Amino acid sequence: MIAALTTWRDPKLRWALGLALLVHGALLVAGSYRGTYDAWVHIFFGDHYARDWFSTWEPRWYTGFTVTSYPPATHQAIGLFSRLIGLEAAFVVLQIAAVLNIVVGVYRFSMLWVSREAAGWAALLAVVSSSLAEVVHTFGQLPTTFALGFLLNAQPSIRRWVHQGVRVDLVAAIALLAATTAGHHVTTLFGTVFFTGPVVVRAVLDRWGTPIDNEPVGHLSRFRFAMLRPQVARRLRRVLPATMRAGVLGVLIVATLITVVLPYWLWSSSDPITQVPIPHASRNSFIEDTAAGIIFWLVPWAGLLLLAPFAIVRAAIGRGWPLAASIALLALLGTGGTTPIPRLLLGGAFDILTLDRFTVWATIALLPFAGWVVTSLRGGVLARVGKARIGKWVPQGFLFAAIMMAIGTSVFAATLTSHRPFQPRAVDPEPITAFMEKDQHDRWRYLTLGFGDQMAWVAANTTALTVDGNYHSARRLPELTTRSVERLEGAKYRGVSGIGSLQQFLINPSPYHLKFVFSIDNFYDPLLWSSGWQRIGLLDNDVEVWERADVAPLPDVLPIREIPDWQRVMWGVLPPLSVCLGVVVLMWIGLRRPLPQRLRGLGLPIPGAGRLLCRVDRRLEHWAEPMREVGLIIRLPWSPLRPHVERALWRAEAPNSTRRRRLLQVTLIGLVVAPLTTLFVVRTDPRTPSETIEAFYSSLDFQQFDAAHALLDPDDRPELSEYLLGISLRDGLVGGYSELDAVRSTIVQTGDVAVAEVELVFVTSVEEYRVQRSHRLVQRLGEWFIEPDPTTVEPPVDQLVVRPEVAVSTLGRSVATTARTSFDDILDRPRLTLGESRTYRQGDRWVVVGTVTNIDVDPADVTVSGVLRDADGRQLASYDANQSSVHQVLPGETVPYRIDFEERAGAFNRDDPAAGDFDPLAYAAPVFEAEVASVEVESRAVITGGQLERVLNIAEAQVVSTVGDGANGIDFNILLRNTGTISATVARVSVTYLDARGRAVWVDHHWVPDSVRPQRSTEVAWTSQIEALVEVDVPILTFDNVKAGGEEGAGVGAIVTLDVAGDPLVVAGREVSRVRLDVTSFQRQAAP
Repeated sequence: MIAALTTWRDPKLRWALGLALLVHGALLVAGSYRGTYDAWVHIFFGDHYARDWFSTWEPRWYTGFTVTSYPPATHQAIGLFSRLIGLEAAFVVLQIAAVLNIVVGVYRFSMLWVSREAAGWAALLAVVSSSLAEVVHTFGQLPTTFALGFLLNAQPSIRRWVHQGVRVDLVAAIALLAATTAGHHVTTLFGTVFFTGPVVVRAVLDRWGTPIDNEPVGHLSRFRFAMLRPQVARRLRRVLPATMRAGVLGVLIVATLITVVLPYWLWSSSDPITQVPIPHASRNSFIEDTAAGIIFWLVPWAGLLLLAPFAIVRAAIGRGWPLAASIALLALLGTGGTTPIPRLLLGGAFDILTLDRFTVWATIALLPFAGWVVTSLRGGVLARVGKARIGKWVPQGFLFAAIMMAIGTSVFAATLTSHRPFQPRAVDPEPITAFMEKDQHDRWRYLTLGFGDQMAWVAANTTALTVDGNYHSARRLPELTTRSVERLEGAKYRGVSGIGSLQQFLINPSPYHLKFVFSIDNFYDPLLWSSGWQRIGLLDNDVEVWERADVAPLPDVLPIREIPDWQRVMWGVLPPLSVCLGVVVLMWIGLRRPLPQRLRGLGLPIPGAGRLLCRVDRRLEHWAEPMREVGLIIRLPWSPLRPHVERALWRAEAPNSTRRRRLLQVTLIGLVVAPLTTLFVVRTDPRTPSETIEAFYSSLDFQQFDAAHALLDPDDRPELSEYLLGISLRDGLVGGYSELDAVRSTIVQTGDVAVAEVELVFVTSVEEYRVQRSHRLVQRLGEWFIEPDPTTVEPPVDQLVVRPEVAVSTLGRSVATTARTSFDDILDRPRLTLGESRTYRQGDRWVVVGTVTNIDVDPADVTVSGVLRDADGRQLASYDANQSSVHQVLPGETVPYRIDFEERAGAFNRDDPAAGDFDPLAYAAPVFEAEVASVEVESRAVITGGQLERVLNIAEAQVVSTVGDGANGIDFNILLRNTGTISATVARVSVTYLDARGRAVWVDHHWVPDSVRPQRSTEVAWTSQIEALVEVDVPILTFDNVKAGGEEGAGVGAIVTLDVAGDPLVVAGREVSRVRLDVTSFQRQAAP
């Protein structure tokens, strides 16, 4: 901002700065950054530097990472200012300063290409730029805006150095580029090409056409071959100094880029990013992914759509053609995967960079010529042409429409997160921080689910560690780098890759010391419950806390990978010093008058370079001497487009006939109104029956129940309150824990009536469901409505239900004290015994099944782990029992377990797609370096008092084998009865296949899609098919947490053992004669 003081008399710049401060400042102070993608990430990095300025190791994310993976200047500034005003206020102040710096930079950059008046309009257009508004208020990209302002302000100094050789400007340019690099090295890397490149080319070309001292002025009247060498020598003599200065500038830019963030380059070379690319919508084809095209292309360009055609033509036909070429290439790179050209140009960087940055740079680079268009419409050539050809009101009307469109799209981009939130509900981090500080909970790691980018804000408020993070370039865990998931907390948005990565941490938390999960998305509840996690309650911010009981705490000393001390000093000193120098340069530009344009010498700060250049100059002068002996004529500089442009302008300024003028007026109005109508006018044509079905289920999926109710037949639909009551009674795995993945409908229409056969695909964290439904639609007054389903009247249940229960409270041996409770203060472990285990190969899958019995008098939270080892005893794979297993075991109860060994740490299937539709049953086989020689199974437990309710009983059951014609399984048909006082929200039936001696042969499970309300029943039917199993004859070592084994318990609660009817079912050569069904359930609300 201070840099504008030399041109402070320009009222347009003053207005631009005032409006930028008013508009963007007000939005930021109001909290627009809280809904952005990146703001919390940068605040977290700022918190790191506030805690320890010279430390480059951050232990709070992943299992630790080095912060040299990102340029530090903006984060260090946040950390510095946060000591005075707090982290959030520091971010806001820096973002406002960055926006003001960009406005000044646009003005000064525009002065290189257009007039002062046009530059003032360019600065005003920057304030209402939809691309800048989107970067600031939707993406929250502080380093991008911070660096862009310094880059733009460096260009006038670069121009003067190359064109005139002013050494002070070289120093100023390098200082500003050093500040750019300290803020965002990518901006320097590409900005040198797309901003500095055109400036340097233009400066050299200007020298090409400018005679030097003592040179004859003019051009040959006609070309002669004998004068070729003198002509070339004369031109080279003009551009040689500028070319050498450009070379010096290039060398210094490269040196600056390397030196300022040298630890970053050393880190990237020693620890390169080797991970599966994470999909980003800016790399998609905008034709196929129209939503991405709107966000990453249409919105940034929308503010300039009416001005852009004239601006591009103006840039291409005049002195600005180098910048026009740069704008064209930037715009092409910003189209992502729409064409193959960006991938060809960027190579491997295509899968690392987010390409929306190129669109932003293109719109900023176009602003100088957009400012010229505004000036021209107000009284220049475009105004004359418009008045002559169409009408005198046209230039002002067109300009008004363009400005209104720019303002409207800027407001839309700035408030996009308000009417289309990109983040979940706001989460207060204080209760989480207090929980982790309580009773030494910070001795374990935690995980957040459903927080969005706010997980970085939570991390910034605590010193506790998490296995997740929000800066994927720093990930080093193979479980993360080999999957295309950016962070675990939003795993459901990445299909197989996301849920697959999350499952590894939830099923096997011990290696990561992961004990607590904070969730605000109940989508993950079934996965947490089936993986052995216990819900322990809600915090004051309505965040649900889950705990895995038997997880060891973190070691007292964690590994740290600090870089050498000299690099840490560089990292802590050089970037902030570069920013300080950049600010000083901006102050110098603003407070001092420009130095004389010519200094002594040729301006090259290289010893001996001046003498060498003088010798070359004398030789070129000698070769150009014949030009003094011929007659030269004065003419305008040659341009291949000039005659065509002059002819077109002459014709354009010729007045039109009245009829043609009216036709052009109507055409122009149509061209302006059509896009506005497309953007802002709501569609009025009626929906088709298929669209009505899709809109109905989409409204239900997004919980817009009033919109769904409005699509029901108004003649038969219930009142809204009654409809909402009916919806509230729907629950269960599909009704309460699913996401609608697809709606497919087949319509048969007869007049005003249509019948729709609908297939709904619901995805949960544990299962996928395809539900078939039939709807009848009627057309009334041109609109299609869905006839509501008939109301099901359930018989009343008993008004009073008495159910005796045994409650368990696990208080440990803690005493009342104000000090921290020791994490070692736990209860004795319950005694367990493992039944006979079996190891199978099922294709490329390794599976271990068996039973575990709680022979203690206390209920147990059980974990069963399996390890595969080679002949030398080396561990090949380890995994815990998962969904088929029962984790909360009552005294005397025997439950099944099943361990499916999946890919882990480094042994991955590299052909796994980067992203895809979620298939909860997807399996990725492990890759072993040696043959499996032995299997170890270990059981361990702690006393528990949670999730012990057995409210579901099997009232009736029928089990029939289906053997033959390629089938090898069992048909199950059971009736579940809720005999408890609370709803069984999510129920699971664990199935143990038994041989004649009662030994476990195979273990499977089935999820019940619907909830079962108290004192009500539901029928469940499914077919379980068993693929070919091969029993592996390897030693199985079992490790109980008791010295002597016990007998299998008889079973209690909802456990039924049934004979199998029909033909004998054979599994791995063993005949299955009986099955055992264990029914467990999860309740949405904690039991009283």
